Amino acid sequence: MPGSGKTSTGKKLAKQLGWQFIDLDAAIEKQTDKSITELFASLGEPAFRKIEQDVLFHSLPGEPSIIACGGGTPAFEENMQFINEHGLSIYLHANEAFLLDRLATKNQARPLLHALSQEELKIKIATLLTVRCNYYEQAHMQIKLPYLNIKTLTNSILEHIEANNNKL
Repeated sequence: MPGSGKTSTGKKLAKQLGWQFIDLDAAIEKQTDKSITELFASLGEPAFRKIEQDVLFHSLPGEPSIIACGGGTPAFEENMQFINEHGLSIYLHANEAFLLDRLATKNQARPLLHALSQEELKIKIATLLTVRCNYYEQAHMQIKLPYLNIKTLTNSILEHIEANNNKL
């Protein structure tokens, strides 16, 4: 979900592992030379999701990497299946209150949340969670949020991976 900490956690985890970090939104912006907000505004969400899927499908590097996807990425067509087939998927499972707290002041750069009132944001978060949860719950690993800090969160993910004999 937006605001769950995918990018921050992904960067920290990649650093701990000595792996490459790829932010899917940044890769889309680099490829299209437009911001995510511009793409949503000019093309609409369905066309944006198709671009996002194309970039996702062509973003797998030859070296070990952490890819932070946008919150809607897993819920479009066969993206979640692709993600699960090509790596270990991790769902940072945040509840509505946690997301609302994090997004209340940081929603301006997020096209689906831009310019929403506090009440509208609360409804939008609940709706997105409801619509997307079936996709998110297909992830190989689910980590309940919040955590005290990012280091504790990344350590928990690493411990979970080791305990389950999974490889990234």
